[in-house]
Amino acid sequence: MVGKWLLTLLVLIGWLGCTSDEPSSTAAPLPPKPEAKKPHAEAWKEVATPVPVGKKLACADLLALDKIGDALGKKLEIVDESKRDPEATSVCKLMVAKSQPKSLPTNKITVANGEELATVTLSCWAVFTVPGVKQKCLDGGEDVDPGLGSLGCVRKVTAGDSHSRYIVTVLEPDTRCRLVVNPGMTNYDLASVKTTAQALVDTLDKDSLKLASLR
Repeated sequence: MVGKWLLTLLVLIGWLGCTSDEPSSTAAPLPPKPEAKKPHAEAWKEVATPVPVGKKLACADLLALDKIGDALGKKLEIVDESKRDPEATSVCKLMVAKSQPKSLPTNKITVANGEELATVTLSCWAVFTVPGVKQKCLDGGEDVDPGLGSLGCVRKVTAGDSHSRYIVTVLEPDTRCRLVVNPGMTNYDLASVKTTAQALVDTLDKDSLKLASLR
């Protein structure tokens, strides 16, 4: 009896040993492995900025000083201070000329002749958006002015015991550069600062930016 069971066990072991581990030819083929998704070509491109990062623009080439002066009713002079701010594309100090011609239209600013009207800091090495600029202004407690450029912001700062100055930030709609208009020491008039900012927006465009970039 024991011999019969032993013989049966040996036959079973032999049959298992001859069974192939390979799937039969009639078995369903395995599904192909999905190919790894390749990143879009656009993902590798650098984000285009209005001006190549690190490229400084000369104020004289960038700003249409005569047109800005006509808009303000004053002859202006310009001082290029771009070297003082390594993070800015341009830093331009606008001065009211000491000698004023009589042919200019009505004066729209309150700054005296020979005084600084404002210092304009131009930033074109980043991509600025209306929501981004607006949120930064709100976070800083500034007032939003949608009537200036694509968006304007006004920050009020105390100047002495009885005066305040107004710093205006504008997103220029054509170039998408950000302008910060910081008034001069004797410029306490918000209307003058806004008028200056608007004159800059009206005279700055992609063509002037392109021409300045080539020099």
